[in-house]
Amino acid sequence: VGLSVKPDDMPSFLANVEQRMADIDLSEAAVDEEAILVSPAEVSIEAVMDLEGFGPLSKEINTLFALPCAGMKKTYETPKVLKYELPCASGKIEAVIYKRKNITVPDDPEYFIGQFSINRWRNTVTCQMEIENVQ
Repeated sequence: VGLSVKPDDMPSFLANVEQRMADIDLSEAAVDEEAILVSPAEVSIEAVMDLEGFGPLSKEINTLFALPCAGMKKTYETPKVLKYELPCASGKIEAVIYKRKNITVPDDPEYFIGQFSINRWRNTVTCQMEIENVQ
């Protein structure tokens, strides 16, 4: 089943749809982000390298992972970034929160939600998670 609307007719089509939705008391609901729950024991440098092996495709898919915050400790803070460490299979995961994203971190968060990557800096290789949300 498909629907075809000419570009010139799109504004009136959308207005009609919105009116009909209002008439039957139907509203558009925002969809919460979905994330794959992973155990810290499953996170390792090798596993994250496997994810990065998908190349540009892995960036387009934008898969989010949820990582329990048990055992986390705050390690670093600047005006631009907050960093936390969490234990994992290959030692530690560095969770990075960029302050420009306005993500608030409660005193006792349950999960960090974000994407994994490999951090290569000063001849060290570690797992890193760029945080998109905290619950």
